Amino acid sequence: MSEGIKKVLEKLIEDYGICILEDPDRLAQFLEARNPGNSPANFRLTFALRYLIKSGWAVNSKISNKNETHFRTRLSEHLGFTQEEAQDVLLILRQVIKEERAECSSKEECPDDLVAKPGNLRRIAGGISNKPRTMWIRKKSFYNGIVLIVALLAIVVLFFQIGSQRNPVGDEFRIAFFAPMKGSAAQSSQNQLRAAQLAVEQINKQGGIRGYKLKIVGYDLSQSSPEAEKNVRKVMKDDSILVMMTSAPQEMAQLMSRIADDISVP
Repeated sequence: MSEGIKKVLEKLIEDYGICILEDPDRLAQFLEARNPGNSPANFRLTFALRYLIKSGWAVNSKISNKNETHFRTRLSEHLGFTQEEAQDVLLILRQVIKEERAECSSKEECPDDLVAKPGNLRRIAGGISNKPRTMWIRKKSFYNGIVLIVALLAIVVLFFQIGSQRNPVGDEFRIAFFAPMKGSAAQSSQNQLRAAQLAVEQINKQGGIRGYKLKIVGYDLSQSSPEAEKNVRKVMKDDSILVMMTSAPQEMAQLMSRIADDISVP
């Protein structure tokens, strides 16, 4: 390692104290600012310091001939340093950590009640430490997954109840999925349709139901009641449709239920 970085490091220790060596991230910024022409050496020094600190080394620890050999071997084996590079790093640390500078307390000079540690942190109202911001997203995904599983289980039950009244197309039964495929709700409906298709794919991989595969077919559920009613009636009269699913609002679900009663669809 060049003599230049040693002088820069000694000046940094003089300005900021020996404890700067225990803060490799801050030290790296200073080195790049004061020694920009020797970036590889800057990187090797701070990279090695991070590893040494994680290994239990501190600036008030002596670098003896014995542990220098140990650290040189570890730097070579774990960080890919050459023997020369590892020796340069350790040598410069021994040179800049002189006897009179080697004491560096790891404890901050501040009252104990100001130090963040278990037992002296005030609980935040609302329990923010126990409720990460993404919790509502996780809950929503969990509930959506539960709803999807319940719906698929219902499909299996309905297969045995009304399967004899419906005709498969080839070796598959079709499941109609009604959702608004146009307008502001289109993206959400497409995502729900894809989720249902993925779930059905898993069922089909396990052999389907009594040898029949299931297929999800998406249908647009228009916001206009007359047009929606027309589309729903058409699909309900299709004997190849085993069952219908929807994520539509309650009003549309009631409309589908009324149409099913009108044309006696099971």
